[in-house]
Formats: sequence, structure tokens, C-alpha cells
Amino acid sequence: MKSKMIKNIIELIKDNRQVYNKLIKIDNDISRVEINLNKLIEVIDDYKDFEIKNIPKRKIIVNHYGNPYITAKLCLEAICNNTDLIIGINDLCYSVNKAIVKTINDVAKDYKIDIKLELMNELVLDGYSNIYKVVCLGDSNTYMDFRKNNNFRVEYVPLYDINIYYDSYDFEKLANSIVDYAIQNFGEIEVYDESQDFDDVIQCINDDFEKYCSVILSKDKDKQNRFKNEINSKIICINENPFRKFKLEVPSKVWE
Repeated sequence: MKSKMIKNIIELIKDNRQVYNKLIKIDNDISRVEINLNKLIEVIDDYKDFEIKNIPKRKIIVNHYGNPYITAKLCLEAICNNTDLIIGINDLCYSVNKAIVKTINDVAKDYKIDIKLELMNELVLDGYSNIYKVVCLGDSNTYMDFRKNNNFRVEYVPLYDINIYYDSYDFEKLANSIVDYAIQNFGEIEVYDESQDFDDVIQCINDDFEKYCSVILSKDKDKQNRFKNEINSKIICINENPFRKFKLEVPSKVWE
């Protein structure tokens, strides 16, 4: 049986479809990113059988690039995990993200979970107290800045960050297509090519922390085998479309 809260959130979005579509257009005009309202509703409907964990209340900060579907998931999982949540995003799709947070807050107020949305350039860590931890979700650049702060536990959690290596002109068009798709879908992507030493590429990809996905486009069997055996990434792709292996989810590590 569908949760009344989830049902009410979906109904409120549908009742305000014109407003949401207007905000989607505003964000699209600014960032050229397409958001599908029906897909957003499907993402929320996935939580129709959600359960609230019986754990002590905590407060965390999670920053990510601004994917509205991830924002919706973060809000709902915060309720499930009895966690007050401050979401920091870049200015990508700010209008839609703000509307999602407001809609869920309005419907779920009886659960007494405090959810806020902040722009990253306005998010000052030292302005918050009683923070359990700060999570940089797929945003390694912010992680590199935040981890210098000794007052908070700061974690990097991979989310759609991709490394791609290609070694010939034959793969350049495909590599560019993967890059364009990643950017349009809020992924962080680093590109390496044949001008770089392959040993250096492997070392760069493995530096600091595990990446979500690493792709090699090459006909060289030795390179393929080394990439498969030496790269530390959740997903390894050899001459294939990485996005077929992606699943829209918030890693459980965010809430641990």
C-alpha cells in the first residue's frame, strides 16, 4: 500500500504541474539541462513503501551538483533515516530543486525532519553546529576544499564521477558523446587521451579516492587488461557505453 505521504507529495506536484513546468523552463534556459516532470514523479513513487528507521536523530550536510532527481531522493531518504538535512548545490536547476524541497517539507512536516537547500557559494560550514558529518556526493572539487576543515567529518562518496581514457582518433567521437551526456546529466568527468603516459593515467585515476566509473576506449588488449585489473572504480567499462550500467540511487554510505 502506497504511503500517504508519498501519495500526497505526488498529488501536490501534479496539482502544481504548470508551476513546475515553468521552473523547469527557467532552469533549462539557464543551464540547458532537460528535466522531465514525469520522471521526477517516478523517482518519488519508488519510495511508496518506505520505512522510517528507529535510529537517533542526526544532522548532516550533503552537497552535489544539483540533479533534481537526486535532491528528491536525498529528501525522502533523510526522512527514512531520521536525519535533518542541509543540501548544498551549485546553481544548476536551482528553481526546480527549491520547489522539490519545499513540496516535500510541506507534506512531510509531521515527521519533524528539517530539510534545507543552500547554494554552495553561500554554504559556510562554520555557520552550522551539531553537524554529524559533511558528505560530498560526487563532487570531488568541493571535497578537496572541505576536507581542509578540521571541525567536521568530511567524506567523499562517488556519484556518477567518470574517468575516460581513449588512445586513438577512432574513439574520439564516442568519447565526446560520453562527455556531453555526462555533463548534461550532472556527472563529473575527467578525460585522458593518447598524449598521456598510460602509467600516469592509471595513477591519476586511482589517486585520492575511489571513482564511480572508469572507461577505456582502446583496441590494445594489454591496456584493456591493465585497466580492468588495476583501476579502483565501482564500474569498469571497456569499449562500451557506461551509462547502461548506471542506476539512479543515493549510495547508502551517505547515511552511515
